[in-house]
Amino acid sequence: CWRTFLAGKIEAGATQLIECPASECHVRVPAEVVDHLMPKEIRQRYDDFDMKAFVESNPRMRWCTKAGCVRVVEMHDHDELEAASLGASSGRLETNENRKSSRMVECGSGHFFCWDCGRAAHEPCPCDVWQRWQDKLKQIQPDGALTKVDEEA
Repeated sequence: CWRTFLAGKIEAGATQLIECPASECHVRVPAEVVDHLMPKEIRQRYDDFDMKAFVESNPRMRWCTKAGCVRVVEMHDHDELEAASLGASSGRLETNENRKSSRMVECGSGHFFCWDCGRAAHEPCPCDVWQRWQDKLKQIQPDGALTKVDEEA
């Protein structure tokens, strides 16, 4: 019955905090139990859901925006990196509102994108200015023709 219970949870994508199915038992089922009881395909699905939840709950991580790419980018705060080179650390992530430019990142497979808005890399242009420029291009090219930068995103 454990295999059926775990398979149902995993197939439904409910892999975070799977609890014991016994009445009034709120003990989390350890990943080792899943590894021991489930076949390889279902364990892989469990791991995929677990990784997805981890990345999406971490404000310092983003999935690469290139279609088909499964790489993850971790952002290291620009201020923190500069401070570290001076021997101090600010320990904060800069917000989009108080930044005057966007932050371009690369996933490790040659795909560049803007960390802040997820669109094509447009550093140092701020995201709001970039969006206004894209809107203007749509007015100029009403037939939906894409610019070279848009095609690379």
